[in-house]
Amino acid sequence: MRSCIISLVVCAVISAIAATALAGPVQVINEKWVGWSGDPNNEPLDFDVHLGDPNIVGALNNTNNLAYFVSSGGYVFTNGVSNEWAFSVRSALAPYLDFTRGTNDLSFSHRNNAGGQFRILLSQSPGSGYFVSDEFFGAVGDSSIWTTFDRDLDTMTWNTFDPTTMTMDVAATPDFTAIREVGFASLVTTATERLDNIVAYAVLVPEPTALVLMALGLPWLGMVARRRRSRQR
Repeated sequence: MRSCIISLVVCAVISAIAATALAGPVQVINEKWVGWSGDPNNEPLDFDVHLGDPNIVGALNNTNNLAYFVSSGGYVFTNGVSNEWAFSVRSALAPYLDFTRGTNDLSFSHRNNAGGQFRILLSQSPGSGYFVSDEFFGAVGDSSIWTTFDRDLDTMTWNTFDPTTMTMDVAATPDFTAIREVGFASLVTTATERLDNIVAYAVLVPEPTALVLMALGLPWLGMVARRRRSRQR
């Protein structure tokens, strides 16, 4: 009887996980940065202090110590000093995100007063590396006006990226069904680059290994249940 109950519980868990993976895209990021606390020189970007979305956590924040990527009045920017930079966040709603089942994957607002450029940054599961978009973004029209961009991530062209050396390498395609981090990176020295209103939609994907282990455990639990029933006879 106990084995039957365990089997039913495991089946229910697997069904719930499968239902989550099969659901449609949901909002996984809605980041409007928390403004600085009054320092006239602005504050170095600190995920614990400046993240506004309670459903995301900081991941990569790689900047040159001589020119902080900072938080200002409700957005983040490069503090008017030329410097390469990169940052990313990840969703607390699920360990992985699937960007293959929607078209409005990522939108963000940008304002640029210095003619710089940056790229979208993605990371897969730990150890699989980072990727940056082949497309880069810069000032559009009046540099004093915020411009909003919308992108379908799995239709874009990508390249590998090394956040340690801040360099783009060879063409490569991420696994868009298992994205762990979303962010941005500038591979050239830029100044006064502003980013805000980062919104992403994706399908929530559970930890793949957990699903596999539970699926493998089902036959074993069934065998235990059958043995106990035969002993009771």
